[in-house]
This record gives sequence, structure tokens and C-alpha cells, in this order.
Amino acid sequence: MVTLPTDPSDRASAATDERLQIAEQSIRDAPDQARAVFAALAEGVMVVSSDGVIVDANPSVSRILGVEREHLLQRNVFDTPWPMREENGAPIAPEDGPIVRALRSGTPEGRLAVTTRPDGTDVIVVLIGMPLPRSKGEPWVVATLLDVTRERRAELALAASERRFRS
Repeated sequence: MVTLPTDPSDRASAATDERLQIAEQSIRDAPDQARAVFAALAEGVMVVSSDGVIVDANPSVSRILGVEREHLLQRNVFDTPWPMREENGAPIAPEDGPIVRALRSGTPEGRLAVTTRPDGTDVIVVLIGMPLPRSKGEPWVVATLLDVTRERRAELALAASERRFRS
């Protein structure tokens, strides 16, 4: 059982001490909580350094691209770590990809792209590069990948069905 001090100033001091302890614990737990959130996201998230090196990736990147995290880390986005193309099959050069464009422009960039997993299946992703300001040095980029394969295929099937119906 906790006994509260009877003097109001002592109670205020005790409450302040407790809040301070909670805040300190929260600060100590923050990196672990951030890492847990990063790992739990359904979207693929990568952190890319200013020189284009992939320095971190969450498990969803591996699931979406079909590539082990270890094979992505330390790859360079300027060297096409995975080939991307338009839906019509036209290749997307690394310098036209949203990660490289965000690194160069310092502004958010995004696009729809198709890539082929090592098992031969195609995946359609929305890829967004968002500059990440840093206190020292050039900005990095946080890249998100959202697998929209099912949704995009459903859209295309519906459009084809509508065309057939109209004709």
C-alpha cells in the first residue's frame, strides 16, 4: 500500500517524481518500441543513406519483393537492386525510380512499378521515397513499398470487362 504525503507540496513533489520516472522509462523504451513498430508494419519500409545504400529494411520488404533482408542490406539503389518496369513492360531506369529521385531532389517522389520476384512472380507496388532530414550530413530517404498487385489486377480485369460489355 502506498501512503501519500500529507503536505500538499510533498504530494506535488512525489507526483512530479513519479511522472519523471515514467518519462525516463519511456525514453529508455523508445528505441525498442520504434523497432517493434518498424518490424510490424504491413508496408515495406527501407532506409536509404544519402549515397544510395540500403541501411535497413523491415520484414515486409522481404515479403513483398521475395528477397531476404540480408540480400537487400548494403545494396545500392543507384545500381538497380531489383529491376523495375512500367505496367506496359518498359524498364524504369534507377535514376527514374522514386528513391533516387527523392535523394537527388530532396522532395517526396512516388510511382507505380512492377518487379519480378526471384520465384518469377510479378508484384505491382506503389513505391514512395520520402526525404528524411538528419541533423548532420545529407538527408536520407525512407522508402515505402505497398503491394497493390491484387487491387491493380482487379482494376484491370474490371476495365477489360467493361470494355467487353460496351462492345
